[in-house]
Amino acid sequence: MGVTAIGDFVERWEAAVASADTAAVESLLAEDVTFRSPALFRPTVGRGPTTFVLAAVLQVFGELCYTHRYLDEPDGVTLQFETSVQSADGRRLEVEGVDIFRLDVDGRITSLTVMLRPLNATQAVAERMREQLGLS
Repeated sequence: MGVTAIGDFVERWEAAVASADTAAVESLLAEDVTFRSPALFRPTVGRGPTTFVLAAVLQVFGELCYTHRYLDEPDGVTLQFETSVQSADGRRLEVEGVDIFRLDVDGRITSLTVMLRPLNATQAVAERMREQLGLS
């Protein structure tokens, strides 16, 4: 993939996330995508299961703002973001993170790894995710 194709992917991803459009997010996933989340013990594999988890993420996070873009040619990009999450006591905690993407030749996500900080916000995200996914 070239810089232009990666830029097109980033625009589509950011628009899908900003509008919480699960169908648009799903359209960007390869059939055999692997998603690694700090909120889940094991990777999520496959378009359907990953869409399910990402839909929960869109419910858990507050407004998400992408702040930086790092190209990892030929087939990757890392997007840095800021958002918030509600803690167990009802406070909003600030979250910083990165989405690390690997893309196939068609611009679909084959691998997505999310990393978050600080620890208390990551723990709150994990707790909210368990609630959204019915795991608590």
